Amino acid sequence: MSYIKKRRAMLVVVLVLSIVLSSISLVSAASRTEDVYNQYDASVKSGSSAYGYTDGNRWTAVYEKVLGTNGTPLTPIWYSPDGTNYYPVEVSREYRSGYIYTFKANGEVLYQGPSAVIDPAIITKLYDKKLTKTIYSGTETVSNTTFDGPVEVEAGANITFDNVKFNNGLTTYGISNVSNSTFTDSTATNKGDGVTYITDSYFGHTSSSSSYMGSTTSVVGVKIKSNRLTDAIKGKPYEEVLTFPDFSYTYYPGSFSPMVVTSKMHYDSINIVGTLPNGLVSSAANYDAANEKTDVNISGTTTAEGIDQKFYVNFKEGVSKLDITVPMLITVNSYSLEYKVIGETPSGYTVPNAVAGIGYSETITLEAAPNRIEAAKNGVNGVWEFTGWSTDKDNLDATKVRTVDVTQNTEVYGQWKFTPKSNSSNVNPNSNGSSPSNQVNKKGIKKTPNTGDGNNFGGYLLMLGATSAALVVVGRRRFN
Repeated sequence: MSYIKKRRAMLVVVLVLSIVLSSISLVSAASRTEDVYNQYDASVKSGSSAYGYTDGNRWTAVYEKVLGTNGTPLTPIWYSPDGTNYYPVEVSREYRSGYIYTFKANGEVLYQGPSAVIDPAIITKLYDKKLTKTIYSGTETVSNTTFDGPVEVEAGANITFDNVKFNNGLTTYGISNVSNSTFTDSTATNKGDGVTYITDSYFGHTSSSSSYMGSTTSVVGVKIKSNRLTDAIKGKPYEEVLTFPDFSYTYYPGSFSPMVVTSKMHYDSINIVGTLPNGLVSSAANYDAANEKTDVNISGTTTAEGIDQKFYVNFKEGVSKLDITVPMLITVNSYSLEYKVIGETPSGYTVPNAVAGIGYSETITLEAAPNRIEAAKNGVNGVWEFTGWSTDKDNLDATKVRTVDVTQNTEVYGQWKFTPKSNSSNVNPNSNGSSPSNQVNKKGIKKTPNTGDGNNFGGYLLMLGATSAALVVVGRRRFN
């Protein structure tokens, strides 16, 4: 018997644990990869005049990408209208009263004709590099990782990147938290409702320089302490100075320079891309040579609240060919006003709803309450009187206000006072609205409930006699 009891107890424990565990929702992260293709940069200008191509013709770069600057070796180039396949591109040049150029991929002719007649749509089909895109969902922390291909954070995902190298950019549809990381010739981009929070991260550009002595490469860019500006407040004057220190660049100063030099560079331009919150403007970049920095001033008075409003900052420097755009965020807060009533309230009265979205130093006219309400309290009829609104809950009577100049989240307090009527009596009706039994009338005489007509005494005697006769008959039958 004890064994059965123990077994039953064990089954109960297992059942309880299974219910508890099944109720726990585990947040799991998942990542997957897919092949993507880096579209060929058709905007590149070769500068070569080989084969009659002129400087600035976009197909010059394409031609040299495929055949090389001397027009000899074949080079594979990725091609697929839908970005799913790649093929080596074949190029031929044939003289027919002028050169005719033919570009083929997988046997399909992409283009054929003279250099002056080019369909730009063809260029969009060319891909020069196969990449692996990493896509994240769920919640996860990614550390000490280098991504050569693009990275994407899906909607609903919350991914933390720490000490990560992005060589082909980060696109965020959910939430990305990036710290102590590096973006090389790429940036972070927000799509849809996506938000990227960045701290202590570097956005760099690989810059090359050459002379007859050789070539050198260095990385230049901008270090972002945080991409979140100080919060603004709706209706309150705002000002914040964005400061960007000079950076070092190692390069050959001229084509015939025998040595490389390292110089401090400042940004030729720093421009806001996108829209700042309503009411804010940015100044032109101001270079401070003495302190080796460039300042941009954000100022104004905001007119509407909004969390993590997005804009971008573009940095350019001509010598190093730096051109980087970094996502930025700013939140505009507002104040609220909340009504609170101390103590009891009369039946039918509703406390006013809180007011949100109030700007700094905005004057709010408080909602008035009825001066008097006739209603019962604990079954006693009387009159409720409202004392008025106050900003001091400990001193309601001496600090009454009708309006409030809001400079912070504010609460106002009120109170209802009840006075019973002098001739009031207790009211305690039944659920059906009738008076309860055993009430005391005005003369102090206790009332008894009516059970029927008062002339039915004779009927009671008749019923008593019939009942007695029946009992006698039953008794005789049992006796016999």
